[in-house]
Amino acid sequence: MNRTAMKKTALFLILISLSASMYAAGFGIGGFGFGDEEGGSVDLGAVVDVISQSKQVLTDIDPEAERKLGQDAAAIIVAATPVIDNRRLNVYINKVGRWVAQQSERPDLEWRFAVLDTIGINAYATPGGYVFITAGLLLRLKSEAELATVLGHEIAHVVQGHHVRALKKTAAIGLAGTIAGAATGNEVLAEISVDGIKDLYSRGLTRDDELEADEMGVVLAARAGYDPYAFMSVLLLLDSMNKEDRNLAWFLATHPSPADRLQNLEFDMRGRMDKYDDLLQGDKRFVKSITEAFEG
Repeated sequence: MNRTAMKKTALFLILISLSASMYAAGFGIGGFGFGDEEGGSVDLGAVVDVISQSKQVLTDIDPEAERKLGQDAAAIIVAATPVIDNRRLNVYINKVGRWVAQQSERPDLEWRFAVLDTIGINAYATPGGYVFITAGLLLRLKSEAELATVLGHEIAHVVQGHHVRALKKTAAIGLAGTIAGAATGNEVLAEISVDGIKDLYSRGLTRDDELEADEMGVVLAARAGYDPYAFMSVLLLLDSMNKEDRNLAWFLATHPSPADRLQNLEFDMRGRMDKYDDLLQGDKRFVKSITEAFEG
């Protein structure tokens, strides 16, 4: 990695740690204002799983190895597109993201969230809990619930081990001709290269992985007290955009079509989450937070 890329990576690691003290001091079940003027008090204990969840993926990669793999992948993403150096924005994104992540099966990961400085429309996650949303997508959202569901989708990728599984599969294929017998987890991990990581993020995950993350993401948002149907609004927004828009090209190349995802999610959510459609939207708080971050 060259000196410029290393500086960008160092900046990212500094930015994602800035909100830790504020998060610890004022963020929790009662610390994020779920009883404000935009929505009533939410009984999180009553928000139950309404979509059948697949069991958390358990891999033979230990947590430290997963963290290192995720850090390497995050460094590659940040080297290509820097994060926005904005403390207010970073604190807000981390508050929302970490609250949603706390509702997942892996709340103890060191979850880190950041905004990428590009008008392209996309969001990414890497193993170990690194999550990114582009400024292009963030600025098209209309509410905190929409943000929470987008981040929930990326959190689901991490919880379900989608990237780890894809990277290990590719590495195992590469080892097949050189290692007699079954490769161990460590051998497979060692075979994962920078090029392999770049290739994965260039081609994207499988359709099944993306649809599973959609389903799990709305559940995580509902657990966190957000209207899960906000994700439908995001998909409708993406589906309404000009498919020739260059800012959308990378997203469409690496994900199922928004229409396909809408159809699948509508089928899964039908009648199962209707009683949660009056949860928090957070549109006023979202607009206020984003406006203050960029104008402050």
